[in-house]
Amino acid sequence: MRNLHHFERESRLTMMACSAPPEGQARWTLRPLADRLVALEVVETISTETVRRTLKFGESIDSQFYFFASL
Repeated sequence: MRNLHHFERESRLTMMACSAPPEGQARWTLRPLADRLVALEVVETISTETVRRTLKFGESIDSQFYFFASL
């Protein structure tokens, strides 16, 4: 996985969501966005819920890590 800051990861997700959807699709959906982030090694794993929250609320992709690291 590349060493990217959380804002770079969020930017890549946002740019991807605003780009042309995969061939045969009318628009991006959460699963293909999550799969593409993993395929491009932006993140090791990501849930569709994290993709949704990041796009809707601007929450950090890394917020789950920070939450668990603070326990």
